[in-house]
Amino acid sequence: MDYFVSVYGIWFFLVLIAIITLIIVSIYIVYEMAEQRGRSIGLWIFLSLLIFNPLIVMFCLLCLGETNEKRRERLLKDEEYLRTWRDDD
Repeated sequence: MDYFVSVYGIWFFLVLIAIITLIIVSIYIVYEMAEQRGRSIGLWIFLSLLIFNPLIVMFCLLCLGETNEKRRERLLKDEEYLRTWRDDD
């Protein structure tokens, strides 16, 4: 009987670690998506913790896209990159 309890205890512990790892990875993905799109990182992480489903938050971030400020910053960076290529010729 003690053998079965210890085996089930180990499996429970491994599944718990896997679930916690999955939650941490999904919250990190929300963090990266919010940062890349110029959104409030803390707000989106809070929302993913509040509704217990980071996949919904990821979908919302995907649908919202970049902020105008982030888009402008990216375009200026791309323009500067192209300018360096033209100057090399």
